[in-house]
Amino acid sequence: TVGGTMEAYLTACAEQFLHQEPYDKLAEYYNVWLVYAHSRTEGTGVRSGSCTIFGTRHTDPERASTVEGNHGDILAFVSSATGRDCSNAVIGVIMNTSTYGGTCYWNYNSFDKWNYSIAYTPAAPGDFLPTFTHETLGHGIGKLGDEYNANSSNPGSAPSSYPYWVNYGLDANVDNVSDPAQVRWRNFLSDPRYASEGLGVFEGANYANYGWYRPSENSVMNIQTAEGGDRFNAPSREAIYQWTKMWLAGSGVTSGYGNWASYIAANYNYEEFVAFDKAPSPWATRSSFKKKPRSPLKVTLHDGRVIEREFPQHTPPVIVEP
Repeated sequence: TVGGTMEAYLTACAEQFLHQEPYDKLAEYYNVWLVYAHSRTEGTGVRSGSCTIFGTRHTDPERASTVEGNHGDILAFVSSATGRDCSNAVIGVIMNTSTYGGTCYWNYNSFDKWNYSIAYTPAAPGDFLPTFTHETLGHGIGKLGDEYNANSSNPGSAPSSYPYWVNYGLDANVDNVSDPAQVRWRNFLSDPRYASEGLGVFEGANYANYGWYRPSENSVMNIQTAEGGDRFNAPSREAIYQWTKMWLAGSGVTSGYGNWASYIAANYNYEEFVAFDKAPSPWATRSSFKKKPRSPLKVTLHDGRVIEREFPQHTPPVIVEP
């Protein structure tokens, strides 16, 4: 209800969105709606979500971070509640459950017709805003990839190719190329204006220990409880900027371009982004806003065990094809 716990959760997410760089400088391009939905029971389901209005559930008890809901029901409800066409909206679902998790689903028809994204974030004990930032702002809007590896002794196997990223503008913050002169974020590596950000080519990303690379030692898209985990790195900020100003606020990609890479090559101005990126945050002089320090999360598993996970990992975003 209004004034209740859920409103506090939703308000905190909205404030996080408006204060998180680079969204703090892109707020004029977004409308933020707080939508309330009530289920017959509290909590969420395991495998089955029949007890909740949107069928929210932990789909795999062995991987507590995997969560989902009925996407069509969510889209219809949000569209009705807001009175708007939400077919290309980004929807963040805050789940009333104490079990840790987080998963984002991308939905598209074709290269130039991206549809809605739905990001699920359980309101787990402690500060769940890092998960919201990772899933909704990182995956959902920025179409960013995960910058962590498998986090195990098994080296894993990196795919030899990634069929979506060039055509659809995905995962601008990971690459399977290690050469600094060829990697996707090479502009930043040779730009002295970014020398202080610790950018480079760091092995371990996209759930692989070897063969995939990330731009920084840490970021929002990696380990949120470690140093640097409260910030998007420069290549991620660039991707968010491109999606916001060139796609969402613009006319989108037209049929005159074969893929996202060719569209960016023809329309994107790197120097304009740098000027935007280096401009001070509108909140820089407002002492009323202070980011809370990150702390390790205590995770409740489905069997009742409680573990302390200092380096929480979420499941990778899921691409939903028609």
